[in-house]
Amino acid sequence: MDDSQEINGSAQKVGLLEKLGFAGMAMTDNITTQFISSFYLFFCTDIFLIAPAMAGLITTIGLVWDGINDPLIGYYADNHRFKNGEKARPYALWFSIPTAINFLLLFTAFQLSATMKIIYAMAVFLMYQLFITILRVPANAMHTLATSDPQQRVAINTFISGGANLGIVIATLLVWPMIEIFSGVDSAGQLVNGRYGFFLAAAIMSVLITGGALLHYFSTRERIIPMTTDTTRIPLKTIFKMLITSRSWMFNTLYLLFSSIHNILISIIVVYLATSVLHDTGAVTILMAGYLVGAVLALPVVGPIHKKLGRRRMMIAVTILMILTKLYFIFSPVSLISALSVTLFVGVSVTSNIIMATTTDSEIADMIEVRFGRRIENILSTITTLTIKLALALMTAMVGIVLEVAGYNAGLSVQPTNAVSAITSFFGLVPMIAAMVMLVLAYFFPVEKEYAEIMRMKNNEKEMEK
Repeated sequence: MDDSQEINGSAQKVGLLEKLGFAGMAMTDNITTQFISSFYLFFCTDIFLIAPAMAGLITTIGLVWDGINDPLIGYYADNHRFKNGEKARPYALWFSIPTAINFLLLFTAFQLSATMKIIYAMAVFLMYQLFITILRVPANAMHTLATSDPQQRVAINTFISGGANLGIVIATLLVWPMIEIFSGVDSAGQLVNGRYGFFLAAAIMSVLITGGALLHYFSTRERIIPMTTDTTRIPLKTIFKMLITSRSWMFNTLYLLFSSIHNILISIIVVYLATSVLHDTGAVTILMAGYLVGAVLALPVVGPIHKKLGRRRMMIAVTILMILTKLYFIFSPVSLISALSVTLFVGVSVTSNIIMATTTDSEIADMIEVRFGRRIENILSTITTLTIKLALALMTAMVGIVLEVAGYNAGLSVQPTNAVSAITSFFGLVPMIAAMVMLVLAYFFPVEKEYAEIMRMKNNEKEMEK
């Protein structure tokens, strides 16, 4: 990079308002993701009264479509610039309101025939997946474009994690009590008018979606100037080569996949665990409160611990804690305390993994630019979101199919033994296996060493040019 192309360090400092803009967008993202992962399958089966296997299939098809449009949007964004020269920020302005409206439609249970319910749910979910991709992919690339200062990136990602956790709080911890208030709860602890409750809760979430996206647009800035002014379209073959030659990218993507499987599976099954195993709808709020406590406690310490231990050692420590809490639950599956310990450390792991994964993505974008002379932050953002959505699709389909095979029936006050066993396994054993895979990947994580080598190579080249 020529001196004329570099931005000086002071210009790359990111102010508080801008960090709040990143947090607002992360909140928006997690409101949609967490609300859907926690409640959409339950909404389809227990409120919209679609059979569990079909509800899981609808979500899976929608997420397959999402997987198809993700790389298309990322590829377009990396090869397109707006008139003001920006690559990512303007999408938050143009797609905030359409995404919010579509989110509301997802949780609107019209009085339809059984066949029309399936058609409606499928159509709305497919449309939603397109809008959220256009909104999310460029926004997720912005942390890479805002600054090249490593400490500023960690600071931004800490705010991103905080916003993401706030989104999860809004979508789960606060929404379920709202749904209960709006719906009413009978003496058996069941929702009286779930259609009304879910609709009003989704309406409130839609307003927050719009506000978070607009805050992101008006507060953030793109500061990174590309090493080259070349704006020709990057061939797909070249992008593929950029990715597969990066060991850090491969490890980071696999780690994110299993981390997402772990977190999403627990998120999906929390409502079922509370209502069918613990027999207490109020336990949903308690369990998500545990998540919140873990996430909040982790926020101020992730940066200092990362600085002291390094990324690899920190990831190892977090995954070991995740495994230990699952062991406790496996031996005591009907205990609220053991379930609470699981959600507590899910909060810790989500906070840590968001910061680690996004910081790693920024470094991978830098390394690819040094090696190939072009930046592909939107493609990297696409793969990140695609990985999370793939995990959501797989876990939602698996939960829906297994619950139906196990005999789960929303009309029963007491579920069959096989259904209860499936629910407890999805909350304990299966996530523990995912955490074990994460531990192996963390142990061999190469990004710190690879990034240091690439930056040394870059600095040596600059010295030679002088």
